[in-house]
Amino acid sequence: ARADLNNDGRIDLVTSNLDVVRYNNSSNVQVLINNFDFENNWIGLVLKGTDTNINAIGTTVNIITESDTISKFVRSGGSYASQGSRRLIFNIAKEDKITKVLINWSSGKTQEIDISDSELNKYYQILESSDQLEELNCEQSNWGCSDIEEYEILDIRLNSLTLRNPIGGIYHLQEPVD
Repeated sequence: ARADLNNDGRIDLVTSNLDVVRYNNSSNVQVLINNFDFENNWIGLVLKGTDTNINAIGTTVNIITESDTISKFVRSGGSYASQGSRRLIFNIAKEDKITKVLINWSSGKTQEIDISDSELNKYYQILESSDQLEELNCEQSNWGCSDIEEYEILDIRLNSLTLRNPIGGIYHLQEPVD
């Protein structure tokens, strides 16, 4: 599954090897944290539908910058038995400025939002039919805008995270060590 687990604007990966569980009776969940140091800016968007479905699945978002147009599509699923993040992350060149966001909601509505004054390197929520961006505070320890907010956090350490799946089972995710 793909998601920004530590809210830094970089996509991290979570993988699982089912054969290890089947034959060794143990969990083999791996988290690959993207620590690549890049100089670009980014903006993250969480869409909430009102007339369309609440998760905005099927919605297309275009970020218009001074030099480019970047398009992303809200989708559900990912691969077998996984769900990737529905948050959209747009990488913006360091010297580039965002002028506006064009949203084509799956309900058929089109929305244009001026975000030229919005701060970059943050997550924002957009409600369908609202022209306002709501900043999401991802600095809080409760992981309020995290991709794993539906899990109960059991333990958090520098390079690992233990959480309880609401369906059952405990997962311990740890960054690989060289």
